[in-house]
Order: sequence, then C-alpha cells, then structure tokens
Amino acid sequence: MEKKSSQNLVELDQLDQLDEMQIDDILQVLGNWEFLPDQPVLVEEKMTHVRISEDEMEAWLYLTPPEEKQNYSKEMLLELLNENGVKVGLISSNLSAMVKKEVYEREILVAKGALPEEGIPGYYEFFFKTDSVIEPRFRVDGSVDYSSFQVLKNVSKEDILAIYHPVVKGKAGYTVKGKFIPQKMIAELPALKGRGFYRKPEEPETYRAMMSGKIDYKNGVIQIESTHVIEGDVTSVNGRIEFFGDILIKGNVEAGVVIRTAKSLTINGNVEAVTIYAGGDVVLRRGIQGANKAKIFAKGNVYAEFIEHASVEALGTVKSNVIMNSFVEAEKSVILTGKKGLLIGGYTHATESFESTTVGNEVEVKTVIHVGSKPELLEKKKSLQQSEQYLKEELANLVRELYQIKKLMRENPDVSVLSEELKKVNAKRNDLLRKIEGLNEEYAKVEEMIERGRKAYIKIDGSVYRGTTVCIGNNQHTLSNGTCYMKYTNQDGRLIGTVTVRN
Repeated sequence: MEKKSSQNLVELDQLDQLDEMQIDDILQVLGNWEFLPDQPVLVEEKMTHVRISEDEMEAWLYLTPPEEKQNYSKEMLLELLNENGVKVGLISSNLSAMVKKEVYEREILVAKGALPEEGIPGYYEFFFKTDSVIEPRFRVDGSVDYSSFQVLKNVSKEDILAIYHPVVKGKAGYTVKGKFIPQKMIAELPALKGRGFYRKPEEPETYRAMMSGKIDYKNGVIQIESTHVIEGDVTSVNGRIEFFGDILIKGNVEAGVVIRTAKSLTINGNVEAVTIYAGGDVVLRRGIQGANKAKIFAKGNVYAEFIEHASVEALGTVKSNVIMNSFVEAEKSVILTGKKGLLIGGYTHATESFESTTVGNEVEVKTVIHVGSKPELLEKKKSLQQSEQYLKEELANLVRELYQIKKLMRENPDVSVLSEELKKVNAKRNDLLRKIEGLNEEYAKVEEMIERGRKAYIKIDGSVYRGTTVCIGNNQHTLSNGTCYMKYTNQDGRLIGTVTVRN
C-alpha cells in the first residue's frame, strides 16, 4: 500500500485525547491517501533467439525447452540461424551438442567469423656481409687484431649473392553474416639494381655473380668491381702500382713502392717506407714501419696494427693499436684501441676527437695531441672572407660598367664596338659569379669543420705522462706532472681537464 503523504500522523490510541478540530484535520489527511491494489510481479519470459555481436564476428543461440514430446533437430537450428542472417562460420560441434545434450535456457556460441590474416612481406636473403664496414675483432688480452680486418668483400664468379623470397599472401576475413573483410595488401620488393650480377630466366629470384671481384651493397644496389690481387710481395722492382678499383696485397710491401688506387687498399703483410694514395680506406693488417719516409693519404679511414715513423692523413678516422713518433691527421677522429691503445711521440691531430688508453712514456718523449680547428683553418676562413669581399667589389664595378655601356648603346645604336665591349664585360661578370660561388662552397666546408671542432675533446682512459702537450683549438697545456683518466674539452674558450670515471 502506497501513501502520497504521511504528515500529521498520529497513533490510533491517541484519538480519544484529540479535540474535534484535530480529528477533522486527521480525517482530511486520510482522505488524501491513495490506496492501490497489490500489483503482480512480472517475470520476463525469454524466448528462443539468435544474438549477433555488434561487429558481426560472433553469433549466439538461446533455446527454450520445446513442448512436450517434441525435440529440436540440427536442421531446425540451422534453419533458425539462416533466418536470422547467420550464413558462415558455423560451429557444427556446438550445434550438435545442443541437440544431443538438450542445452536450454543459456546462450551458446554457434558461429564465429574470421579476421583477415596478414601476409608475410617479401625479403632478400643475402649470402655476403652487407655491412659497410666490418670492424676488427678484439683479442683475449684486450688488444685489437687488425689482421682479422677485411674491408674488401670478395665474391667469385657464379656465387649466389642473394635470393628473393616473395610475399606470402594473407587470407581475407568474413563475418558470420557472410560479409567479406579484405586483407591488407603487401607489395613485392623491387628487384635489386646495380651491375656485375645476373638472374636466370628459370630462377628469377636468384642473383648470381657475373664476375669475380669486390662486392658492395647499399640501398638496394649491388656493385661488383674487379679487385687487383697481388699474391706475393711488392718490391722496389715493381716500383709503382696504379689501379682504378680495389687492391689487395697478400704479401709485404718494401720501401720505395708507390701505390695509387681509386678505392680501397688492403695489405696483409709488413709495410715499410712506402707512398700510398687511396680514394677509399687503407687497411694495414701488420702495421707500418715508415723510417720517417712513409706517406699515407686516404679519402676514407686508415686502420693499422701499428704506425711507426710515418706520416698519415685521412679524411675519415684513423684507428690503431699503437702510434709511435708519427705525424697523424684525421678530419674526424683518431682512436687507439685495445689493451695498449698507446700513443708515444710525434704530432696527432683530429678535428672531432682523440681517444686512447696511454699517452707518452716514462722518458717523457715529446708528444703533442691537437683536436678541434687548426689555426691555419681559421686563417683560411679569414682569407676566404677577404677574397669574397674583393670579388664582390670587382663585381659591383663591372655592374656599373655594364650600365654605362648599355646606356651608350641606347644613345649610339650604330656603334658596333659597344656590342663587343658588352660581351667582354658580361663574360668577366659570369667568371666572377662562378668564382664567388666556388668561394662560398669552400667557405661552407671550412665553417662546417670549424663547427665540428667546437665540440672536440681528448679522452685518455689510462696514464698521461709528463711532457705531453694537449691542445684544443688555439689553447694548449703541457703537463708538468703525470696524471690519468682525463678528458679535456673547450669550455668558453678555455681548455678544461676533468677526471673521468673508469668503466
């Protein structure tokens, strides 16, 4: 029984104590009450139905008990699913179980869609090392074995270089209502480009070497170049070796030999007082004893077991176990690796960084390390600025001269000599513009090197002996006492040395 208001209620046993006015008030309140009959409790009766998920990937079946002496058959269930749009992905075993075990009044999963199956992308299986640089390995004692280092990656004619494994296509998906869900399409990789290899028509996925030589791979391009291989020693009798490709010398190289190559040079044996010019890397597996006469220039990197009494210049990095009494310059870094990692004597310069384990020795051999921009580089920048200013002033004069000639030509159109003079001045102007452009390119390179030099550092993970001079840019400091575990940097124009933490 529900009441709209319950205010002013009083207990019945108190009615005899109330006056007539109070009784009237109570009767008025009781008259406002609403008496509702008892309502029956409604129970929702579930009917046989099919429920399909929102994404249409699953369908569920709910069965109510059949009438007496009647049973469901599998065919009846299939017809019911079909009427509700369930077409594919039927789980036959679940339907059979519902009929056989008389599973009623609970939902059973009776159909399931399938998501698309992703395919497997195509890929190349290479049968040679594709690394651009193969680093030397470390020995057990911690030193670096440069004899194991191989810049040249050689292949023989008919070697299999690569096999392409095509895309494995995926499978499309579907919903329980039979809607098609397409799989993600994967494109085949493009064919390898380059030269020195071929493919047979019956084996288009297999790439074979057309010739023996040195192989390079970069960004999907294979290049096989012939390699000049010298099996034995190179003596002064050979005199001069020049080759446009890579050179591999398996023996020793005696003093007086000149070697020029447009690419990389690898020497397996000992090297004496030679002259080497390489357009790529230089690898000296057993090092060089130059007798203060050897000269090496490489547009790439220089790797050597040791460098003694030699002059080495690299546009890349110089790496070695030991450098003694030599002149070494690298536009990037000089790194002495391994257990020794030793620099003794001479002058060593690197634009970006110098790293070693030990510098100098107990007899205080004069050893100079310089990183950052060299003073001559700053002078070159200043000279380029002055040259550019001079050329721009000359160009301004030519522009004024051109203006005067064109003015005279308008006033005297019949004077042919003015036309010839105009051609000469225009030629001079174009020549000046080319010179200015060249200066700007050179200036940009110098500025880039100076910028790299601003972050230069010297790091020594061991002993630094007395007599060593460390220089960064225009600042230098000669150690009056030995020290160890130091890093030198340029901070606000000052050379600062800090102690490093040993790993």
